[in-house]
Amino acid sequence: MHLFLENVVPTLVNLWTGRFKGLDSGFENYEIPDDVWEEIGAETAAEAWGFWFMYVAPIVLKDRFENVKYYDHMCELAGMMKKMLQFQLTHGEIDALDKGLIKWVKTYEEYYYQYAEDRLSTCTLPIHGLLHVASGICYCGPVWTSWTFYMEPYCGFLQAHLHSRRFPWSNISRWVLYMAYLIQVTVKYDLGEDFHPDVIICAPINYKYRPGDDNLLGVIATYFHQILGRWQDQIRAQLPAVMPLCGKARICNHGDTIHTVFAIRRLTQSYRDNTFMRYEIQYNDTGNRVTNVIGYGRLEKIILCHLDSKAIWGTHQNSLHILAVIAPCDTHGHDASQILVEYKKFLPIIISDVRNIKAAVGRVNTRRRWGIIDRTMNAACASFADVDEYNKDYISDEDT
Repeated sequence: MHLFLENVVPTLVNLWTGRFKGLDSGFENYEIPDDVWEEIGAETAAEAWGFWFMYVAPIVLKDRFENVKYYDHMCELAGMMKKMLQFQLTHGEIDALDKGLIKWVKTYEEYYYQYAEDRLSTCTLPIHGLLHVASGICYCGPVWTSWTFYMEPYCGFLQAHLHSRRFPWSNISRWVLYMAYLIQVTVKYDLGEDFHPDVIICAPINYKYRPGDDNLLGVIATYFHQILGRWQDQIRAQLPAVMPLCGKARICNHGDTIHTVFAIRRLTQSYRDNTFMRYEIQYNDTGNRVTNVIGYGRLEKIILCHLDSKAIWGTHQNSLHILAVIAPCDTHGHDASQILVEYKKFLPIIISDVRNIKAAVGRVNTRRRWGIIDRTMNAACASFADVDEYNKDYISDEDT
């Protein structure tokens, strides 16, 4: 990926800013004015080219070029870069990638080289190198197989647990040994399912929470009406008075941790707003076909609803339902991992099973609208999770 992130992407940005080896736009008009770049810089911040180009640039550069063809050309490269990060690629996908890169390079030459001798400097060696990426993947495997920084996250994981300044090496060795012990225990006694449920509910937890909002109780009753088919007024009258309130949910198998608005509001210092997430809900349409709806929203609350043994609950008697209170974004069911998705307003809150939450998502605010950054594609990433991390957050909190 160094070919893209240290050469191709900076070259494109230098061309768009008019700072590439003293060249102007020639017969094209791809340069973006300086005041627009200042506005873009005020809207976003990124520590590396990769994240900015693949996820932020398609949002903040939309409608910035005089001609949309330059924007489309950029998005094509960003899409192919995401494709290269997939954990596995079929031969058909590699062939499509090869054709796409060839087409992209030819278009690059048309827009920026313009077949003029005095603009030959735009045809850098890395641009030519794009033509060989697909064959490299075919012979060497996906990009992640040749990552040279694979050990860096693991070293950071060990460093976080380094507490002895006098005997640092024995401290690290003991930690690695204990981690191996825990892994062997889970394998020997088949504890995987117990240690790794679908979603882990984390502190803060308010065990005395009573939903006093009539609107919230009505939405909860609507949720159980869709499951049980009972009248909403009957369900609402039988709902438990106390429903513990949780602050965070972690998706297992190296998934994301999503905070609720309830948890974020308790923080007294600056924080990263990771309350926005992707959720997927399945339902049967009028033709009794299963339909999957993709949505994005803000996680307001996580409620633990313990149903008692009353007959109204049917097969759900004496069961626990972990409910996510979501403020949906008005994204019309579009998938932000595939296309650019933006929203300007929220829809009324809904209730969903917490297991329908799939991942945390990011947002970029630009020109009075929000763009969704969804990285739920089948992309490979290095992830090292502490086993004890699954247990350390089970700390109760009686405060509201």
